[in-house]
Amino acid sequence: MGADAIRTVPERWTTPRPLDASPALGPGLNPASLEAGLRRLAGRDDVQALVVFGSRASGRAQHHSDLDLLVIARQADLPPERELPLWQELRTALGDVGVPVDLLVYGRQDAAKLAGSRWHVLGHAARSGRMLYVAE
Repeated sequence: MGADAIRTVPERWTTPRPLDASPALGPGLNPASLEAGLRRLAGRDDVQALVVFGSRASGRAQHHSDLDLLVIARQADLPPERELPLWQELRTALGDVGVPVDLLVYGRQDAAKLAGSRWHVLGHAARSGRMLYVAE
């Protein structure tokens, strides 16, 4: 990936995009629960973007596949004392979607820094993730 591509990846996370509340993400998910949970997340003032990545974004998901979901917070950096409480709030808001959820939560500045990484999971999410929502 060239330097230009690395610089443009976070733009996907800042260009407003309405919520795709009913994405086709493979078998095993409860569509109604997923839609309701995504709407709750997108309705929060502290959420900048929602990105699904992994097998459910690539179309390789099976019935037992988990949901890899990245939540980018509007706050630039999340201090350590805020990370766990925010994760818990967001996980509760998402609710039970029918499969296990791997929920990652990063501040927008931290996410932008890590988006160009070849080795960090955020780099993978930036390159191959599917944008479900970006706040205005």
